[in-house]
Amino acid sequence: MRVLVSGAIGAVLACIVVLAVEHLAGDDDRARIDTLEQENRRLGDELGVGRLALEMERATRAELERQLAEMNEALKKRQSELVFLKSQLAKHPPR
Repeated sequence: MRVLVSGAIGAVLACIVVLAVEHLAGDDDRARIDTLEQENRRLGDELGVGRLALEMERATRAELERQLAEMNEALKKRQSELVFLKSQLAKHPPR
């Protein structure tokens, strides 16, 4: 009978130890999950900022490319005018 009671007490103690270890591990997992969720939110915020910066850079680049195309077109016109004026000057030199 004593062996049976000792065995039962041992089994109950073993169950208590196992449950305590699982409970403590669960707390560690919950803390880890909370930490990961906070980091995930932070990284999401950083990603949003990065995407906005990329969109701004693309818009700026597109505007600069448009301005460069306009300036190149104006330069071509001025070069044509210069060629014409030089040809006129060669035909009719100043006196």
